[in-house]
Amino acid sequence: MGDWRRPWASTLAFRLQLREWKRLHVDALLACDKTVKRGKVTLQQEIKKRPDTKSGPQVAVIGGSASGFFTASLLARAGCAVEVLERSDQLDPTPRTLIVTSHMRTLLGRVGEGAVVNEIRKFELFTDGRAAQVPLDRPDLIIERSRLIRDLAEDAKSHGAMVSFGNRFVNLESNGTGLRVSVERVQDARVDELHADVVVGADGALSRVAQSAGWPPCVCPRTCRPTQCASGSCRTTRRTSTG
Repeated sequence: MGDWRRPWASTLAFRLQLREWKRLHVDALLACDKTVKRGKVTLQQEIKKRPDTKSGPQVAVIGGSASGFFTASLLARAGCAVEVLERSDQLDPTPRTLIVTSHMRTLLGRVGEGAVVNEIRKFELFTDGRAAQVPLDRPDLIIERSRLIRDLAEDAKSHGAMVSFGNRFVNLESNGTGLRVSVERVQDARVDELHADVVVGADGALSRVAQSAGWPPCVCPRTCRPTQCASGSCRTTRRTSTG
């Protein structure tokens, strides 16, 4: 799930026509005249448009992950034309229980509430026959990952984002006026090319989008620390146990 205090942790944005790639906080992805806020996240876009049209940049989000759908929702609300391209033929995320901080509520608001299955309000420590309790000012949340992803997907679609299934990312190139995204249709193995002004890689720590854009792959993604990795693409994982 990553650290909810850093919503950019697994999302990469590329504008290859400018020959640059960046790991971005959401509010740095685009500059806008319409402001969208959710907790500490602010998204702005410098595009003059009518309120009833999606005349902002064409954005392709690669990967139907939690970060992908959340990013798609923010961009769609800011007026961008957003399409999420997901490899699987349907939205069927693997059920998995995770523990996150209560900052998820600040960040996602009502969208994340359906995924909360329990709260942790204190920790109990036992050693040598002694016990101690550590109360939490704000409870940690036990969430169901598959429910969270589905709810984020519905939220993105409700704000105008399109979701296309059965699309395997192949390649990313600059075409002079924007980006050319090659995807393989899983159903018939046909390769299509799509145009986008901005591409968001939300396809995990071993992002094929990042590699296609020239980001050096990390040789030790599960063990190294960010300070040890030349690409900066590694993330450490904090494990929390209740037992």
